[in-house]
Amino acid sequence: MPPLAPAPCSVIFCEATAIYGVILAIILTNKTNVPDAGNLPTTAAGWAAYYNAARFAGYAIFWSGIGVGLTNLGSGCVGGVCSGGGWSMRDQRFG
Repeated sequence: MPPLAPAPCSVIFCEATAIYGVILAIILTNKTNVPDAGNLPTTAAGWAAYYNAARFAGYAIFWSGIGVGLTNLGSGCVGGVCSGGGWSMRDQRFG
């Protein structure tokens, strides 16, 4: 009887970072505020402050998404190299 194959821990890490990305997207989307029609800025300084806050929120969401995506990419690469090599060696040995 062949020994037990190694557990694919990298798959679990990929799923964990994917769930983290979904949670992060929900939190960041809820933190952005859109003024309703009654609370729109009336001065140029108010519009500039609103524009700067909206631009910061957009960049923050974009770059946090890029960071989580690169983390998932790294987890996938590690999973393919580490787990894939172990499984192929097991298959070669035990047929």
